Amino acid sequence: MDNIKLPLKLKRPRAFNHIIIEYDDEMNTDGDDWFISVNYIKTKTGVLQDSMCIIKKDLDTWLKSLKRQKYVIDNEEIKN
Repeated sequence: MDNIKLPLKLKRPRAFNHIIIEYDDEMNTDGDDWFISVNYIKTKTGVLQDSMCIIKKDLDTWLKSLKRQKYVIDNEEIKN
């Protein structure tokens, strides 16, 4: 998990949404990057459909679950 660089964009073929996973700046006030936001974005409109806050140690489990749902990492549009 340490080699995962955030933010991540995940897409699924023919899906109506994509997922952005990034550090939650509002929750990480002390700079430890413990909290991560998972945002479901409608692909055509860019509207936020749903958002969750997870902790850093659960990121690997989330990524495995999303992979089982056929999501793949597509960071071409994200600039760090």
